[in-house]
Amino acid sequence: MAINYEEFYRSTFGVTDEKLLKEVADVSVFKKLKPKEYLIRAGEPTVILWINVKGIFRGILTTDEGKDITDCFSFHTGDILFAGFDIKLGEKSHVDLQAVTPCEVVGIPMNLVMMHMSNKNPDLLNICQKALEMAVKRHIEVARMRTLSVSERIRWFRETM
Repeated sequence: MAINYEEFYRSTFGVTDEKLLKEVADVSVFKKLKPKEYLIRAGEPTVILWINVKGIFRGILTTDEGKDITDCFSFHTGDILFAGFDIKLGEKSHVDLQAVTPCEVVGIPMNLVMMHMSNKNPDLLNICQKALEMAVKRHIEVARMRTLSVSERIRWFRETM
């Protein structure tokens, strides 16, 4: 094990339910990726909910002409790396998620996530709410960044990273 999963979930998401922490930690997986390595490919079913521990990821859409378009970035610890529209087991990814820098992620099997969500576990629902709020905020920031000049983008990255 490369990290202490229980401490990661506790410090990143504020989980206090020790039973939930142990249950999730027992099935969590750790993965390292090299730059340009893909974590998720478009069309793959979602079986693991990945969480960014360290590094920069980009979401890539491919046009009908085969051109790659960077749609989004993830560069904060705790970002949920999800490439679908609906969090459910087997949902197909709509974008590729590729490491830009050396990256580390932890993963939780989606069947466990779905079980706890269906049981309306307050800690898990709180994690999902926080993750969704962070994702929307960052997606808007990155979309806004596209309107900035190169020097403004560099300043934005320096201030944000």
